[in-house]
Amino acid sequence: MERDRQSAIGQVRMHGSVDRRAWVPGAAAAAVRPLPASRAVRMDRRVVVVATTLLAFLLGGLLLEVGPGSRFVVAPGYQYKAYLVPAVVYLTPLLWLLMFLARQRQKRLNPHMPRVTTGAVFKMALALAIVAAGVPAALYGWTAAAGWAVGEPRTGIDATLVSIERASSVAKGCRQRGTVEVGGFQSRICVFGLLDGVPQRPAQKLRLSGQASRFGLLVERMQPAGD
Repeated sequence: MERDRQSAIGQVRMHGSVDRRAWVPGAAAAAVRPLPASRAVRMDRRVVVVATTLLAFLLGGLLLEVGPGSRFVVAPGYQYKAYLVPAVVYLTPLLWLLMFLARQRQKRLNPHMPRVTTGAVFKMALALAIVAAGVPAALYGWTAAAGWAVGEPRTGIDATLVSIERASSVAKGCRQRGTVEVGGFQSRICVFGLLDGVPQRPAQKLRLSGQASRFGLLVERMQPAGD
């Protein structure tokens, strides 16, 4: 009897240890359980919406920059192009951090994601730097569009042609650019088609006409001063 009792106790202990060993992996699996599918879908949609909005903002601003922005003399408080280098220095790490956090969330959804190679890291850093550099130009383009939208017609605005570049027949976009000084600040704009009858020489005094607003002046016509 004693032997049978000891055998039964041993079997109970053995089964108990087996149950405990079987329970531990289950607990570990619960600890790394992926997020619910509905929450994962919401997170994915949020990332897509943010990325699409940022892309639309950048592309729209860049198109406006080469459109109305090419002839826009921006006011001093809106000269975003001057912040090109700070934008790259400060925005690139911020965008990198956002990408890192997004990838960490994706890894929670899919723990078996492949590791990122060194080449991919370099390409991503270069792409983020290009995006950061495009932010000031996009802001400039949207500012020019706002100036055109809310501007009022103005004529007889005093200006000076600080410098003028040679006209090019093969250049894409604007064929001739010049630097114009208005109200004590300078802006490099497209002057192609605006200088008919204007002597193309530095320090030439001008009279400008266009759409004026708090954001600056969208130049529509140039005349020599005194005409």
